[in-house]
Amino acid sequence: MMENLLGNRRHQLGASLFTLRFCGLWSSFDDSQPIRKFIYPIYSAIMTSLIWIFLGTILGDLFSNFEDLLVITDDGCFLAGISVVLFKHMIFCLRRRQIIKLIHEIYRPVNYLAKSSDEGVLMLVKVSTFHGQLQYYSFIAIGCCLVLALVTIVPTDNGSLPIRAKYPFDSTIEPLHSIAFVIQASAVATGVAGILVRGRLTKRMIPL
Repeated sequence: MMENLLGNRRHQLGASLFTLRFCGLWSSFDDSQPIRKFIYPIYSAIMTSLIWIFLGTILGDLFSNFEDLLVITDDGCFLAGISVVLFKHMIFCLRRRQIIKLIHEIYRPVNYLAKSSDEGVLMLVKVSTFHGQLQYYSFIAIGCCLVLALVTIVPTDNGSLPIRAKYPFDSTIEPLHSIAFVIQASAVATGVAGILVRGRLTKRMIPL
């Protein structure tokens, strides 16, 4: 029973790392095949570039409408969120080895709890695991709803985009409009996932 509870927490930790890796915000598997080690850095660079491009288009819109207070506040919210994503991405990249080492050092002694028969320890782990799972799946649901709301509520059939942005091309005509939409949708989804998953990853480092 104890092993299953602790295994659930490690499973959530592994799921967080997998999500970051899928979004291109982490590294490839250490034991992955050579082709994966070659392709993944390219994939990661593409995903990160989409976020930087998205940031640049928002800055372009901000500078073009600097006298409009509504535009400043609207663009400022997205700039703040994307800046947090990029800042955390750089920190996690620079300290990836230290983070992995910390995870192993934290969970190594936790394995001893799996052999415990103390009812108090078992109850503590059960309550902690339940709260962790509730928060974990709640954040996933909130993130999915947020992304869907940002990219689907605003109608795009008239050439508009879900988020204000200024591109170096006419984004109201096809196929340029579709390209601009893909950039925004990818950047928003990756950014929201990066914020939520990194927060949960930090939480998962606390085993109890």
